[in-house]
Amino acid sequence: MSPEAMDWQVRVIDLSDCDEVSSYMPIFEDATEVKVLAVGGESFTDKQLLQLTALKNLQLLILDCTNVSEEGLWEFSWKSPHVLIRLSQRRLLDRCDWSETCPGYFGNHRPFSLLPRELSYLEDDGIYGDKLMFFLLPHQQSHFVDAVAANFSSDADIISAAKHLTPSIRRIRLQGSSVTDNSFPALYDIARSAGPLQIELDNVSMSKESKCLLSILPHVLVRDWSSSESAQTWGCD
Repeated sequence: MSPEAMDWQVRVIDLSDCDEVSSYMPIFEDATEVKVLAVGGESFTDKQLLQLTALKNLQLLILDCTNVSEEGLWEFSWKSPHVLIRLSQRRLLDRCDWSETCPGYFGNHRPFSLLPRELSYLEDDGIYGDKLMFFLLPHQQSHFVDAVAANFSSDADIISAAKHLTPSIRRIRLQGSSVTDNSFPALYDIARSAGPLQIELDNVSMSKESKCLLSILPHVLVRDWSSSESAQTWGCD
């Protein structure tokens, strides 16, 4: 292994699969040279995020499906304006094999080679985004993949995913009677923040009022497969 690669191993730390937040936070008291850090899970909150402001050499922070709030992100960015933040969906995307029958996520996705523009250059001796990707392992590279399609079969799935899906989502399929109005607020938040979005309904237990509110959004197309072999475009009468 080259000295350069060894140096990157020290400066890139991936703890995104570790839920024992209290056990690893103390290491950052001495990890002053870390440049890229990935953390994940619901147990990582605003409290831990703000402790990372002590990492003065940190350049890229990856938050993989954490429980960090918008307020926490704002405060961290104010205290550490030099740090780029990537909100990763990797934990959600790892739930299944991308097939349409999977109860999690499926379909095409944005390849990791298409990095956000602000990541194209990291100010550390001219370290470019593609060079960074070279030193990341395959599962770490998937931090830069966004879902464009999702398949949900329960309210719980929708609610748990709502705060992690990005505006890149283009198609959502809702299947089965376990999808009800209880998940409508979360679904509406996803739809409102997305770009052009198609929502497909397949025998869901959702009220006409909820379907109407979704279809009113100008960039959302709601198609209902419940009553016929061909989909019917839903609208408010």
